[in-house]
Amino acid sequence: VSVEEAWVRRPPPGSGMTAGYGRVINRTGQALVITGAKADGFGLAEFHRTEIVDGVARMREIEALTIDAGETLNLEPGGLHLMLMRAERDPGDIVRIELHVRGGATIVFEAPVREPGE
Repeated sequence: VSVEEAWVRRPPPGSGMTAGYGRVINRTGQALVITGAKADGFGLAEFHRTEIVDGVARMREIEALTIDAGETLNLEPGGLHLMLMRAERDPGDIVRIELHVRGGATIVFEAPVREPGE
């Protein structure tokens, strides 16, 4: 399992929230269930999906994510993403993120903090 093209959106000044993006690739022979996440410098990390309801964009929490064997999960602006909340400090240039997998495994990676399009 690997995480590629990971990045965290630079939080707006004074905001305690931002989002993380990237591609989680399951190169194993079995489905992978991600049950949670943790990000250094943030008190809470949850998976959310942006949905349009009555013409208004809303975010809905996703309790667990399943990535089938050989498949890729895309975390992207305007879709499924890692919502990072309750900032405890400025994220600096890099955020260390852990994804918790059913069965006890953890996927650890680092994501640079940047503006969209950088």
